[in-house]
Formats: sequence, C-alpha cells, structure tokens
Amino acid sequence: MGSDQWSVLPDWKDFRKLARWVHFLVFPRPEKPKARRGISMSVLPCRFDVSSTEIRQRVQRHLSIRGLVSADIEDSIMKNRYYQ
Repeated sequence: MGSDQWSVLPDWKDFRKLARWVHFLVFPRPEKPKARRGISMSVLPCRFDVSSTEIRQRVQRHLSIRGLVSADIEDSIMKNRYYQ
C-alpha cells in the first residue's frame, strides 16, 4: 500500500485483526511512512506514485491504464470487467 493509505489504516474496519495476520509493505507516497506500535511494516525502497484509486477511476471513465500496471494485470482487469 502507499503511505497515504498507511496513514489512514486506523480508519479501516477491524484493522487490528488484519494487522495480526499480515506484514504490511508500504511505498513512500508521497512521504515515508511512520512506524506504528504493534503493527508489522516494511518500507519498500522505491517510490510508486500510482494508486489503486486512480486505476479504478481511470477504468470507470474508460481511460487507458497502459503503463500504470503490467500488461497481464491490464488484460485481467479488462477481460473480467473489474471496476466497471
């Protein structure tokens, strides 16, 4: 996830339960994420400025997502009509 979502993680439903099951990988987007007590997290060493929200909105508006996701992911999204 991006650090933008990491910062609102406490707003997620049952985020503590999720945190017991997973180790979060967080992209610095736009800033480096801050550690949270009791939640396992690693900062990925690269910046990734494409958000899943942006992908969903572009697909819903029938705009290209080429270059924002891999060709396999783009094919799957279009074939299965995700986000439409």
